[in-house]
Parts: sequence; structure tokens; C-alpha cells
Amino acid sequence: MNAKKISLFGIFLALAVVSASIKIPAVIASVALDMVPALIGAVVLGGRAGDVLLFLVICYRH
Repeated sequence: MNAKKISLFGIFLALAVVSASIKIPAVIASVALDMVPALIGAVVLGGRAGDVLLFLVICYRH
């Protein structure tokens, strides 16, 4: 991984962690926004880096 990809990985991971604290109240349960930056980051980073990003966000949620 080059420096640009590592920087983007860190930015998307930080966005996912920060957005995990934002809860939108809904009728049945609250909706967390932590998967949005993770999914966008997975598309932008692609391949193994995107998989690791999604894995880390899912582990952080639980």
C-alpha cells in the first residue's frame, strides 16, 4: 500500500468511528451511520484494503 491509500484508509476509518456515535431515531430502532463511510471507503480503496476497513468497522460496532 502506498501513502495515499494508507491516508485514505485512516480517513475513512476515522469517519466511520465518528459517524457511529450519530444515531437517528426511527420508529423501531435507531439507525447508525457508521457503515456509510465504510462502504464508500471499500469502493474507493478496493480489494483487500476495503475488506479490512469493513472488517474493522464491523468489529468496532460489536
